[in-house]
Amino acid sequence: MSDYDLTVKIILLGDYTVDKAKLLRALKALPKEQEVMFLGARSGVVEMLFIRKGKRIRAKISDTAGQERFRSITSSFYRGAHGCLLVFDVTQKATFESLNDWQQELHRNTIADDIVVTLAGCNCHVASSERQVAKKAAQEFAEYLGIPYEEVSIKLVGTLVKTLEDVVDRIVLMASRMPVLSDSIKPLEQRLEEKQQQQLVKRRHCACWY
Repeated sequence: MSDYDLTVKIILLGDYTVDKAKLLRALKALPKEQEVMFLGARSGVVEMLFIRKGKRIRAKISDTAGQERFRSITSSFYRGAHGCLLVFDVTQKATFESLNDWQQELHRNTIADDIVVTLAGCNCHVASSERQVAKKAAQEFAEYLGIPYEEVSIKLVGTLVKTLEDVVDRIVLMASRMPVLSDSIKPLEQRLEEKQQQQLVKRRHCACWY
């Protein structure tokens, strides 16, 4: 049996200058808590444990690892994604202005109804005089897209954790209404075990005809 009840994949999308890798590195320094825990990391991927309503949920959080610099993100990056953070930097207006392109890129590579999306403005800790994107403008854009807006910061890592918890909760809620998605977030071991059980039942059913 798996150590987890569910496994989800969350991707980060946005301009290269946003430096999404810093957000992932910030998660490594999380203090060990009862309901959120850093599990490990490899190139462009951080694994976290979230305990939500009694369920142990492993989240694989993936960055593009620099591919976005050349707009050469491979389809494998999107494959199997259940959630996405569209990320921009509140101190760089250009990263906000390119969000339409990233949203279209996401929709070209995923099924819109099968993925949970949140708009995330990073560096929210800066003084208002340093901001190039007002919070109201970001909120209005999120409303236009029909998605939530959150502000995060590597200096206030709790904001990032809270945003990820919300994405995980929404994925689980969506899966409860969609059998196909519900199956896809089960751990591989559980899916294989269920498939074997189905095949066994099928063989027994067929044997009854002889």
